[in-house]
Amino acid sequence: MYSTSRTPRRTHALRVGVAGFATLCALGVAFQPAGAATRKTTKKKTVATKAKVVTTKAPVTTAAPVTTAAAVTTAPEAATTTVAAKPGTINVRDTSHGQVLVDENGMTLYQFDRDSGTKPQSNCYDQCAVAWPPLYVTGNPVAGTGVKQDLLTKSARIEPKDMVVYNGWPLYHWQNDKKPGDVLGQGVGGTWHVVRADGTIVK
Repeated sequence: MYSTSRTPRRTHALRVGVAGFATLCALGVAFQPAGAATRKTTKKKTVATKAKVVTTKAPVTTAAPVTTAAAVTTAPEAATTTVAAKPGTINVRDTSHGQVLVDENGMTLYQFDRDSGTKPQSNCYDQCAVAWPPLYVTGNPVAGTGVKQDLLTKSARIEPKDMVVYNGWPLYHWQNDKKPGDVLGQGVGGTWHVVRADGTIVK
């Protein structure tokens, strides 16, 4: 069986608590439920920082001045005097067949056996004259060093043109001779021969 002696004490305490609560309320004291947390609202201050954009102008680089090529100074060439042989000049030249007659350009001259030494008349025309071009001349032929002027004459062809005659025999070139000193026409057909300065032929 429980004792009831505590009840009056609890009742008395409750009364005292209520009376005290009423007194505090009359004094304006505000009460919050037990365990209630006091909330503080903190507003975060957001500071917006504008990035400062620094624009740096690149230095202007000027193009290097164009340098023109230096003028090339060329020393004046020494004047060269070339004495060309007069057309119609007959000379002599050393070849593999000895010294023979050549024209003013050094090209070898030939005699044709079918011509006549007593009557300086050419018998080489048409295709013959293509392979063996006659040595044409304007005016009178001239004797070069070592050549006998008294053996030099000319003969009229039917073109009509004059050709050089030496010791009574008309003179010709050979189409296959390409440079001075060539004697490729020597002995062709057994009728073509190079000529010596004295007017004789090489056989």
